[in-house]
Amino acid sequence: MTAYEPVIVLETYIQLNTHSKIFCACKADSWGEAASTNIHPVGTGLSHVLPAHHPAAAEKAVPPGAANGGRSFGPHAGAA
Repeated sequence: MTAYEPVIVLETYIQLNTHSKIFCACKADSWGEAASTNIHPVGTGLSHVLPAHHPAAAEKAVPPGAANGGRSFGPHAGAA
């Protein structure tokens, strides 16, 4: 019989104070505007589009994660 090790994962979400979204150039501050007006193919996740990583968002996301005991595993294998 195989022994199993329980793994508990807590997934959290934060809203970063950036001028644009994390994977596209659409503006992030769209409060009070009509729905679906600040989007384009990359932001909607359509197939065959290549997202552009927003470095400032990553810089703002790492410190809160590290403060809560999170670990960074570096870029994904497919990252440019």
